[in-house]
Amino acid sequence: MNRKVSGGLRSPTVRALALAVAVLPAMLLVAGCSGPDSDGLPQAGAAAETRTQSATTTTEDASASLDSDERVLADYKAYWDVVVDVYADGDFRSTKLREHATGVQLDFVRNDVLDNATRRRVARGRPKLFGAEVTSRDEGKATVEDCIDSNQWLFHDARTGKLVDTPSGKQYRLTAKLRLEDQRWQVADVEYKEAQCGS
Repeated sequence: MNRKVSGGLRSPTVRALALAVAVLPAMLLVAGCSGPDSDGLPQAGAAAETRTQSATTTTEDASASLDSDERVLADYKAYWDVVVDVYADGDFRSTKLREHATGVQLDFVRNDVLDNATRRRVARGRPKLFGAEVTSRDEGKATVEDCIDSNQWLFHDARTGKLVDTPSGKQYRLTAKLRLEDQRWQVADVEYKEAQCGS
């Protein structure tokens, strides 16, 4: 199942990647896995706990040359950290999101987060991303291939905390397009394809 995800899947992960490939206001997806579909990628679990465990960019990666794969991957990972936080808070106006997403993906995530906020839904937990690698980088544009499993990143009722989502049991291979803007690699688009890409 090949799907361009600049919009959303039902779960935060799929929607985020989809709108990370147009995600979060339109939502998230994954790469290199058998993953998220319209039924819901992100499975929301324990937001506070997973946030502290988020894969934040290391000082070394953040200080790497803009013209390096290490920096592309560091900024790509930082994008996901921000997306997880935005979905957990329902903050579609997040200034941090604007620092890590651009174009279609920024619009998608904002719209998806807003849509879920009006439905009083937030995402808990965290998507599992594994196997990220830069497959191209040239003149301010880069492509990252990755795999996503969002079965532990699910939507919950913002008031009661009750789980209102169902794990899809899938993984997705994702292709993220990034652009160099404001001295940072920002995610501009994300495409997902269902695949069994890891454990």
